[in-house]
Amino acid sequence: LDTIAKSLSDGAIPIQHRQPTIRQYQRSEHQNMAIDEFILDYDDAVIYQRDISLLENNDWINDACINFQFKRLQSMWGGDSGPFLFLDPSVVSFLMHQCDEDEEFDEVLSGQRLDDRKRIFIPVNDNNAAGLGRGSGSHWSLLVALANGNRFLHFDSGGGGNEVAAEAVARKIAYAMFPGRRRAPIDVEIKSCSSPQQENSYDCGIYMLAAAGAIAKTPSDKILDLERLV
Repeated sequence: LDTIAKSLSDGAIPIQHRQPTIRQYQRSEHQNMAIDEFILDYDDAVIYQRDISLLENNDWINDACINFQFKRLQSMWGGDSGPFLFLDPSVVSFLMHQCDEDEEFDEVLSGQRLDDRKRIFIPVNDNNAAGLGRGSGSHWSLLVALANGNRFLHFDSGGGGNEVAAEAVARKIAYAMFPGRRRAPIDVEIKSCSSPQQENSYDCGIYMLAAAGAIAKTPSDKILDLERLV
C-alpha cells in the first residue's frame, strides 16, 4: 500500500513538508499476518492487513486506504495549515447521512477552514446519493471544491455514473461552507471534467487518488481536462 500510494503522489511539490506521526507494526519473519493485524498508523490514518488485502485481491479500496493517501497528500501540501484540504471519506459519509442541524455541521467540520481553502478534495461514493445507505456503495469519484465555495469540478473514471451522488455531496459541502445561507436554497455549479477511464470494475478508487494527486500540483487554469495531465 505504501509503494502504491507513493507512486500515486510521486512528483508532487510540497509547499511545507510536515513530518506526520507514524507508528508501524513490527513482527518477525515467521509470524503469520492475520486479516485484522495492525500495520501502520500514519497521522491517525490506520491501516490493517485487511486493507492491504483489498489491493492484492483486485477489490474496491475502502475508506481506510483513501484516507491514508489523503493524509499523505495533506502532509505534502502544507498539512492542516495548507491551502488545500483532503477530506476524510468517513467525514463525507457522516455529513451525508447524519448531519442535518447547524450544530452537527459545526462540530464535525470544526477546524477544517472550509472557507479558507483554495481547493477541497472530496471523495464521492455512490452511497452518497439519495436513497442509498452507508456501506452500500460500489464506486468512487473525485469532487473538487474551488475557492468560491459553490463551484465544483467532478472527475469520474466510471463514465459519469456518480453524477447524482456528486451533486448531493456538492450541495452538502456548500451548505456547510456558508452557515449564513443554510436556511435558503443553495445553487452549485458542477462541471464534469474529462478524466481517464478505468478498464475494469474495481480500480475507481485508485483512479480517484491518482486524479487528486495530479490536480493538487496543477495550476487552476489547467485542471479542466485531466487527460492532459496523466
